[in-house]
Amino acid sequence: MSTPRARSPGNARMADALAILDDGVAIYRGNVARYLIITLIWIVPFALAILLIVAIADNGWLAFVLGVVTLMLMIPALNMWVIMLARATRMAVAGEPIRIRATFGMPAPRALGMGCFTVLYMLVIQLIASAFSTLFFCIVWIAGLSAIGIFANVGGAFAGLSATVTLGGSYTLSAAISGAAAAALFHALQPWALEDIPGGQLFGRGVDTTTHRIGYNLIVWLLTGTVYAIMIAIAMVSIGIFAVIPLVDTLSTSLLNQAIVAVAWLIGFILVVPLMPIWMTLLYTRKHNARAGGDLGLRVARWRATLDQPGPP
Repeated sequence: MSTPRARSPGNARMADALAILDDGVAIYRGNVARYLIITLIWIVPFALAILLIVAIADNGWLAFVLGVVTLMLMIPALNMWVIMLARATRMAVAGEPIRIRATFGMPAPRALGMGCFTVLYMLVIQLIASAFSTLFFCIVWIAGLSAIGIFANVGGAFAGLSATVTLGGSYTLSAAISGAAAAALFHALQPWALEDIPGGQLFGRGVDTTTHRIGYNLIVWLLTGTVYAIMIAIAMVSIGIFAVIPLVDTLSTSLLNQAIVAVAWLIGFILVVPLMPIWMTLLYTRKHNARAGGDLGLRVARWRATLDQPGPP
């Protein structure tokens, strides 16, 4: 006789995290033009500024001033980009057409507070990410070098495989930790974009967003961060192989070659970069609805579905 068996909490969390990935890609694919317009509004000016800094590098003082101004404007631009993508995603989830003009706007005091929160949060999250990176890199490299030393006596092929696995593991860990840090930041900024509460309360809400269900948050951050980094690498490498290299081989001007490479890689980056804020908006809204009991009916339906599944005899 079979007995009903519900899904384990770990499997449920992973399934929810994968659902966020899938739903985010579906939302992005259905509104790709508007998401790209929002991204271009904020990325293209900085890309042009960086190209200008490189072009006038010989004029040290002017390049330095332009570089400082560009750095100072990056945090407000990053925040406005996250706000616009979060509001656009909320419209998409609600089944509304994305109105780009409606995603603009934030009072100056609130924007200033958000900028301070972003800087402080970035400092803290980078310290934590650096500590974990150092720890995991030590483990991976010690294990990898030990394996290389052991397999060197067996054969060169095994030693080469160990070196490849070590390098691949190092990149994967770096991508996962860096991506998770970015995901944590974008997740913590969601209340500033979506909540209509006083600015003083938003600092606490941002911290609470991070710490509430921290285990589930870590699963989503690491999963989305790893996928995000891999997708960016694939997009940029693919464009480099299929578009940049054939053109560069036919052109002789070094400056023109550099411009083509920069523009092609920027295109690959722009095509992928909106996904992380979309995923973090979905994570935030689903957690917020679950905390408020807004998805109670759906959770009951899922629970009943698990009971209908037969267990092992």
